[in-house]
Amino acid sequence: MGDEFEETDESANDEGCKFEKFGAVVKALYDMANNVAATGDMVDKASQKLGLSAEAYQEWDYVLSQCGANIDSLGMGMKILQNTLSGLTEDGDKSSGAFARIGINFHDIKDKLPEEAFDMTVKALQATPPGAEKTAAAMKLLGEQGMELMPLLNANADEIDGLKEKARDLGVVMSEDAVAASMEYTDSVDTLKRSFAGIKNSIGADRLPCMTMITDAFTGFLAGQDGVAGV
Repeated sequence: MGDEFEETDESANDEGCKFEKFGAVVKALYDMANNVAATGDMVDKASQKLGLSAEAYQEWDYVLSQCGANIDSLGMGMKILQNTLSGLTEDGDKSSGAFARIGINFHDIKDKLPEEAFDMTVKALQATPPGAEKTAAAMKLLGEQGMELMPLLNANADEIDGLKEKARDLGVVMSEDAVAASMEYTDSVDTLKRSFAGIKNSIGADRLPCMTMITDAFTGFLAGQDGVAGV
């Protein structure tokens, strides 16, 4: 009988160990899903603010980090560029002139999406020889951010394309579908949490009158005790 109890105990320990391992795996998968979803959610929101696709945002994030800059320096520059594009006129305003000085024709860029216009502008500036004219064009088209982006604007266009490809090879770039899935997961988790909170509130609200009666009764009980009021 002693041997049987020992065997049963060992079996229970094995099952407990298996359960702990299973629980650890489930938690690891849950944490990983949450981390990926948080990243995808951030990419979705940040890319929309800049007028970039999710994939382009991640590519530029990697490229800029390799050029000694960061994606935050792109924000105001993209905004100024979009404002410049919206004000372009064919009869040659100052903005059109700034594009012309770096070899971009009005008809080539006027209908481009912000992402495409930015790519064209960067490549044109990269092809422009260093000097006052290049700096002035960068400042005109990208604002003060043009100076912060100079490490990028002084780089070789083929090198930048290579960095974008490397970002994809490294798995740094989440696909548009993956970002969309992250958004759906984040929304689903948020809805689930709010549902639990709603259930808790409903149950608690139903019991509030009863709890009020109990607390009032207890307060009255304490008030009637000797010495309680002086405490």
